[in-house]
Amino acid sequence: MAAKTKFTEDDILDGAERVVGTRGLDGASIAHIAESIGAPNGSIYHRFASKQHLLGALWVRIATAYRDVLLTALDADDRDIAAKAVSCTFDWVERNSTRAELLMRFRTEDFIEADWPTEVVDQIKATNATLVANLATVATRLNVDVLDMILAVIDIPAAFARRSILLNDAKSNEHLRRRASQLSESLLAPREPSVGRTPNVRSVTRKQ
Repeated sequence: MAAKTKFTEDDILDGAERVVGTRGLDGASIAHIAESIGAPNGSIYHRFASKQHLLGALWVRIATAYRDVLLTALDADDRDIAAKAVSCTFDWVERNSTRAELLMRFRTEDFIEADWPTEVVDQIKATNATLVANLATVATRLNVDVLDMILAVIDIPAAFARRSILLNDAKSNEHLRRRASQLSESLLAPREPSVGRTPNVRSVTRKQ
């Protein structure tokens, strides 16, 4: 029987997340990440060819977790989807400030257009495609444009949540939550049918 690997991929990604939280993205070296989990540098390079590859894998893991949070909002009653999306986003960002920083700093294009392994690119595309497909289904049901759905569920909640982090004030947080809900709800109000458009899945997680 093969010996159990001492440091799993999740161990390394957990360590990377901790180091990014304390040193920032630019200061998170392979050596610092290895030290944080008590591993030799070689254990990191055995799984990830470079720091860029490691951070890409971490980004995929975080993006997938955030996608799953947004998908829960789409399970809400049609009248509550916008408010639920705002609430889910604000709550997730507040609980995961380091993850939010990494997710919002990079665009999908930063990975797709770079020299990434096929499996990483496929993971990124799959994560975005799953979310877009679900958004398109709900947009059809609500008779709204799919781009308005993306704005209401992804872009507006994320932008306002980032502003809340910068202000770091309870009163401002409440104000931003309320305004984000109002804007998102206005985009999902019933309207006349429009020509359906399916956006490029690479655009869903653009950095603003």
